[in-house]
Amino acid sequence: MCHYGDYAANKTWEEDWALRYTDTNELVKWRNRIISYDHRNVDFREWWIKRALDMTEHEEIDGVFIDGICKVGHRKYCPPDHAAAYIATANELRSRLQPGKLLIGNAVRAAQRGDCNLKHLKYLDGSYLEGWQQSKDTIRDTVELISVMGKQGRMVMLTSTPMGMDQKVTAEVEKTRSLEKRYDIVEEFIDFPLGIFLLGVEKWGYFTYHYGPPDASPQRLNVFDPTKFKKVTDKLGMPMGDYAIEDDYILSREFEHLKIRVDIEKQHAVFTPKDERDEL
Repeated sequence: MCHYGDYAANKTWEEDWALRYTDTNELVKWRNRIISYDHRNVDFREWWIKRALDMTEHEEIDGVFIDGICKVGHRKYCPPDHAAAYIATANELRSRLQPGKLLIGNAVRAAQRGDCNLKHLKYLDGSYLEGWQQSKDTIRDTVELISVMGKQGRMVMLTSTPMGMDQKVTAEVEKTRSLEKRYDIVEEFIDFPLGIFLLGVEKWGYFTYHYGPPDASPQRLNVFDPTKFKKVTDKLGMPMGDYAIEDDYILSREFEHLKIRVDIEKQHAVFTPKDERDEL
């Protein structure tokens, strides 16, 4: 929903399409610097949709990702009718999108009021999930959101940073300029976020692990390949059912070859292989 000016598509962008405050007519600026789109403007709407469709004409492009959907109805920045205008734009994009192309968004979030933005799954094939670590309640709610989305046949893309690192470990990561050494450092901090993901995951689930912003630039060394971590590649098998609530913030789930038990308050996860359970 934010306008970033460094893309070729912006050659035909017009500033009259930017969102303005209704009382002052000043430009709405996120973080006091980034202008926003006004989805009530039908000329802008056509420009926005056409830019997406131009890209999905290419065979190598699988679909469209819409970022910042949480912003479309923000009470501080957006007029009351703006969220509905965005939905109209999104529905039109969905109706004109070429067959077989995906429409993914950054929409669903446990901290959002009401239905956590699940309503956007009416036109989306799936959603990115971020900002879920805010509290023990948003973490627990995120497990349920992953489950609900999966059962609706929607794609779930949970993103996480290493959780539980102290200042000493953080400083060690910061000074390390070798990606392989960063893998060694952050491996022990993947258990909890991976456990949260596996508690709710269904068929179409994807997990990303990164340090800081998920910037894939080789110079940043921030994004990791999850398949290089043992906990990700350990034998799992099909789930034996949904997650179970052992206590308010202690959840578990059985898979064919593994049991996962997660204590959300302690941010601790235990992965117990089936053969080890049989020996107990």
